[in-house]
Amino acid sequence: MKYLVFITALITGMTVSAEVYRWEENGRVYYSDKPHHKAKKIKLKGISTYKARNIHPRFTNYHSTAKKDPGKTYQLSVISPAAEQTVFSDLGKVTIRFGVSPPIKGGHKIQYSVSASSFSGETSSQALQLKNVDRGEHVVTARVVDARGVALSPEVRSVFYMRRPSILHPLIKKNLSK
Repeated sequence: MKYLVFITALITGMTVSAEVYRWEENGRVYYSDKPHHKAKKIKLKGISTYKARNIHPRFTNYHSTAKKDPGKTYQLSVISPAAEQTVFSDLGKVTIRFGVSPPIKGGHKIQYSVSASSFSGETSSQALQLKNVDRGEHVVTARVVDARGVALSPEVRSVFYMRRPSILHPLIKKNLSK
């Protein structure tokens, strides 16, 4: 293993035109960039490379990142809580605020859902107050729909985390002022 580390360090530190020599002495294998009387010149293959895949956030429709869809009437975003925000609340209260452009017309509503909970429905208001939200991760999904339930905006998603006190992890009041 230490030879592999040595070879890797040797290969990454050498220039393109550098020469490498290998020899065995007393049962050990040696590598050097300087000639040795027992050494043989070796030719190294090109350095192995790896192209990493692009890393995308869990959801790409955070706030104003929702792409405009010319076939849709409205553009919707989740303004608060901010993406990946932790909400600190004794009673599990959170206000979800939506941004809608243009303003919602009569008969159209925001259809919303908060993952793994019973919070779902429709509202004509751009602010939604939820109470007794459990601790942990929550995904808000929303879209504007007409009276028949036909989508008038692309669906948006946003993740937030609820932090509630427990016996093991009581809520520290000074954190609420931040």
